[in-house]
Amino acid sequence: MEYQQTKQKIKERLVGEKIAYYNIAGQPINFTISTKDIVSIEKAEIKGQVLWKVRVGEDLAWDIYLDKGGNNIVKKE
Repeated sequence: MEYQQTKQKIKERLVGEKIAYYNIAGQPINFTISTKDIVSIEKAEIKGQVLWKVRVGEDLAWDIYLDKGGNNIVKKE
């Protein structure tokens, strides 16, 4: 699949995805990803596996790793 098509597929996959985290007081907060929150999408290799690394957010940011096809979230940091 062409690089731009894969990037578009990843954006469509992640928009609307919720990320749960806790504020300083320990209260749970849900962050819903929008198109403008996706800062970058790049290929990454971890332990010999090709993944897509997606940076979400600016001040409060996460790195979300998707499988080579851009379908499944492998991990969130």
